[in-house]
Amino acid sequence: MALLEKKLESQEKRLQDHMFGSPSDFILNDDKHTHFYTGLPSASVFFTLLTYLTTTWNASSTILTLPEQFLVVLMKLRLGLTHQNLAFRFRVSCGTVSNIFHEWLDVMAKELQCLVRWPSRKEIRRNLPTLFKTTGFQQVRCIIDCTEVFIERPTSLQTRAVTYSHYKSHNTVKFLVGISPTGAFTFLSKVWGGRASDKVITKNSGLIDLLEQGDHVMADRGFNFPEYFATKCVRLHVPASTKGRKQLTGLEVTHSRKMSRVRIHVERAIGKLKTFRILRNTLPVSMVKRRNDNSLCTIDKILIVCAALTNLGKPLVPK
Repeated sequence: MALLEKKLESQEKRLQDHMFGSPSDFILNDDKHTHFYTGLPSASVFFTLLTYLTTTWNASSTILTLPEQFLVVLMKLRLGLTHQNLAFRFRVSCGTVSNIFHEWLDVMAKELQCLVRWPSRKEIRRNLPTLFKTTGFQQVRCIIDCTEVFIERPTSLQTRAVTYSHYKSHNTVKFLVGISPTGAFTFLSKVWGGRASDKVITKNSGLIDLLEQGDHVMADRGFNFPEYFATKCVRLHVPASTKGRKQLTGLEVTHSRKMSRVRIHVERAIGKLKTFRILRNTLPVSMVKRRNDNSLCTIDKILIVCAALTNLGKPLVPK
């Protein structure tokens, strides 16, 4: 019976495609449409990525073509559409959309993770933007910050407490990002409950292990724990604070202003990441859980893929 229903669904879709056309015809025939619906710069990049992903892997679903399946996943990430919305658009069932999304997400997170890579110090120096040279921050290896994504209120009281963010007054997941001086994502931590502090996440994220003696790291005032970085002989730059005194010295004001011109780019990078609107939505708790005992939960995979796709765009900070 299930096989017959699948066959009928496939036949109905082919008939409807013949009568009304496929969403892919509209989206992939214009680069502006491609960018709006997928976040990719062009249809050419879309098909290049599709070829890369499917060269050594075959999708299990045959109801939709491979370009249509890839579109389903990218539209889910870029526009934050529900499974039902996508099911209507592509004239398939919600179950089909769900299966396609999770199957492709697993493959994309694995194959595109190479686009979110930790560059060598030599690469950083070779591509260092003029802004860093003129402001005296030539030694900066990365700029870091934490950001949060809303999730639905968990039913478990313990989970509810762990994920409640007093800063956002909402249940959230929180993660640490690091960007290179050019604005590319070079580090992503796994997600934590929104209650976790910047200090705890940074200490346990693995970022400090990647740094080398003599590196400089830039962050905001919430990361004022230089002792963690000092263990690797790494200097942490944070804006000066007036805590415990009336005012800053002239030198501190000048240094903080220069730092603000540079540090703002991590906030711009996070904003660019969240043009994938799935990260602006309130995610269901199921996306914070692991599927099939996988080491990564769904939201971790989403972050890897969205950061990788973001890195395919133009550099955030011009050279």
